[in-house]
Amino acid sequence: MQCRCGFENSADARFCGKCRSALGDAPDSSVPKAVASTAAPPVADGGGRSAARPISRARIAIVAVIVVAAAGYWWLSRPSGNTAPRSADSTAAPEVAPSPPQDGSDISNKAIGAILERSWNFYVRAEIFLGPTYFGNTTSFGRNAGSLHALALISDYPTYRALATKGLIKLEELSLADAPPATRVAKIQRAATVSLTQEGAKLGSVDNKKNTVTFVFGTYRIEKVVSNTPIDTKEGNYRFVEGTHVLEPRQEFSDLWAELGWPAYRDRRFRVVFKYDTTRSEWGVAVASNGRFTAEDVGPRNGDFESANVPPTLDQLRLNPR
Repeated sequence: MQCRCGFENSADARFCGKCRSALGDAPDSSVPKAVASTAAPPVADGGGRSAARPISRARIAIVAVIVVAAAGYWWLSRPSGNTAPRSADSTAAPEVAPSPPQDGSDISNKAIGAILERSWNFYVRAEIFLGPTYFGNTTSFGRNAGSLHALALISDYPTYRALATKGLIKLEELSLADAPPATRVAKIQRAATVSLTQEGAKLGSVDNKKNTVTFVFGTYRIEKVVSNTPIDTKEGNYRFVEGTHVLEPRQEFSDLWAELGWPAYRDRRFRVVFKYDTTRSEWGVAVASNGRFTAEDVGPRNGDFESANVPPTLDQLRLNPR
């Protein structure tokens, strides 16, 4: 039986399989709504698929609510406007705040302490070559006819002698006439063969590879940096630093401190001029205005400074303000 919509139904069909309209003269109400809604949907001839059903308004409303909720969630959790998007397979590390530029405009108190401690502690230790040593105006190591020798500063000879007096090393004088030719440019004044005693091996640190022994006579430690201010000058980046530090002499070497006349008081203070080296991109102690010493002075905590290298250096730098 053909429906008004043009769909060809079976001869005994009462409702159209396409539009669900009543066929023939049967009114739409001939089948109760409850029965019609629960009946299995008819299958079109040869189609194998059920007829489409209209979507109810309730279902449309539910879908709309879900879409609106998803959009709201995306809006609240979206990335900030100044954050660059990343690809899904990105393995880049999370962005971090950039470090301040290292342009030499400032130096931290911690860095100041590290520089000064390293410098001061270098001068309260002695690294001694065990073998022929020639004392002049330079330091180095050399080889003569297959045997090693060392050049040391004549200003360090009193330390060698004090260590020998204490029984930590032995000094056997050498003739300057027998010095290797390469040492003559060092203006050699003394020469000796240095050897280590058993007592010296107990107090020193032996390096068999370098054939040296190192004695540490004490330790300097920064206590506090009380001022760290820039110097107004066109000469470069300079800072004037003041603070306090302490010296801890080793008791095993108290007699050596006394023999060499080194001040062994504990509580100290310092004043130093720092300069930024643009070539090396690092801070260091500046050269004093006299060109001979570093621009630093130290002294007892409640006394006078032992030198006066800093004041004239500051005066010279401030003659050319920015």
